[in-house]
Amino acid sequence: MKKYTPLLLILIFALGFLSVSSLNAAGLATKLKGKILLQVEKNGEAWYVSPKNEKRYFLGRPADAFSLM
Repeated sequence: MKKYTPLLLILIFALGFLSVSSLNAAGLATKLKGKILLQVEKNGEAWYVSPKNEKRYFLGRPADAFSLM
């Protein structure tokens, strides 16, 4: 049992961290809904966060952007 105690503690910590980070991500989507985001690390792509469902949509061409908004 003593062998598994550190592993169990690490697992509990990791699961707690993942649940907290997912809550922060949900709050971030709520704050950013209706906004256009620029992903500068990857080819300068633009994303739109929908205010209806808080999902992000890729804005590839200007025609795509106008159809989404």
